[in-house]
Amino acid sequence: QDADLRDVISQTILLEDRFGTGVQLSSGALSRLWGITSEHPRVPTDADRLAALETLGDDRIRLDRSGITLPADMQLDLGAVAKGYALDQIAQQWQDAGIAWGILSLRSSVLLYGSKPGGEDFTVQIQDPNGTGILGTVTTPACFLSTSGGYERFFEADGVRYCHILDLTTGRPTEADLTSVTVFTDNGLKSDFLSTLLFLEGSEHLEPHLHAADYQVLAVDAAGKIYCSDGLQFQKAGA
Repeated sequence: QDADLRDVISQTILLEDRFGTGVQLSSGALSRLWGITSEHPRVPTDADRLAALETLGDDRIRLDRSGITLPADMQLDLGAVAKGYALDQIAQQWQDAGIAWGILSLRSSVLLYGSKPGGEDFTVQIQDPNGTGILGTVTTPACFLSTSGGYERFFEADGVRYCHILDLTTGRPTEADLTSVTVFTDNGLKSDFLSTLLFLEGSEHLEPHLHAADYQVLAVDAAGKIYCSDGLQFQKAGA
């Protein structure tokens, strides 16, 4: 629906204003060019990749009373925010229905809603991106959480593995050093957006995010080093 799309676009642009444009909804032409999550992924030519980069620019999206206007060359990709936004809508529906508590998982995005009987916190298992086991558990009050990583969705060509998360500065799959980023916060779209953004930025830009007042982060790099926000109740497996 147009109202939902307008809401997604306006919320995302507000986040871009605060955090930067490493994640953009206008990346549709680029993501479709690679087709990494499709049945026929491919490595595009440099010319096609550079042409797709020219179509980026969420600041070129126009929202007004008459609707949503996109430049002729622009395609939208809501993949970085859609699951989180859907969970926001479900949380509102649960609140309207008077539901006391619940858990809903869309795999990479999860809603932990309300107050459990006895007031106990939720316990979440975090997958180890470097293997098949569990990295550890996080104990948290009600929140939204989203995880971004390159370990589940990728393709290989000529011996090279290509992650599904694209670096919008190069138009190529990211080569950042983080293997998993999970963001815990009070808004689903925000958790989804930030997990992708932080994954793209890599560990060198992670430090300020670990001290944020309105969200918390758990991240792992390729060497297995764990980064954990102030106050996040994380227990490493086997510790």
